[in-house]
Amino acid sequence: MKIKHLQAFVVSCLIISCGNNATQPAPTGQPAMKGNTQVETAQLAQATSDTAKWINSFREFRDAVYQRKKEKVKPFIEFPIASHEIWYLVGDDSKTNVQTDESIPFTEKDFEKHYSKLFFKEFVNCLLKVKTEELYKSGKYQTPSIKDGTTTYVLYCTVDKTDNILTLNLNSNSRVDIGNGEYESGEGSTIYIFAILPNGKIKLKKLQMAG
Repeated sequence: MKIKHLQAFVVSCLIISCGNNATQPAPTGQPAMKGNTQVETAQLAQATSDTAKWINSFREFRDAVYQRKKEKVKPFIEFPIASHEIWYLVGDDSKTNVQTDESIPFTEKDFEKHYSKLFFKEFVNCLLKVKTEELYKSGKYQTPSIKDGTTTYVLYCTVDKTDNILTLNLNSNSRVDIGNGEYESGEGSTIYIFAILPNGKIKLKKLQMAG
């Protein structure tokens, strides 16, 4: 009988011990893995959601450029812009004639002075033809061509989702009369490169020219 009572006592102690271990909180300093995972997932979802807002920022930029409101356009530009080619676009000979291997910064003051040449009529007209929903879904869009005199313009929009870059490439193709019934074609590109920030805003960081 004593042996049976002893066995029952031992079994009871084991059950109580297991129950206590099941409800015992994690030691101080032990990471709560499930909670942390949920927080990280929420943060990642928020970051992804914010980055996806770039299309709204693009629409706001387009509206501001169309309305020609410098103060509204300015927040979409990261000053100074380090680009030597931008001076050729705005036609500032005082900068293009400088002999230097380094880019002359394009400042906020220069923006105020050369705004109309930076975002010129043909660029704006093509920009207005971008179907933003299609650009957002596919990551690329080509506008219908616009003809101005003997020059045809097309805007190519692309989004690099890996590097978070939005590129607006305005391509121009001209037919020039060189006399005697002969013509020459000339092609060029003005390329606006925007960074897509973590908060979904776009910022013009660089300008290139080709052709």
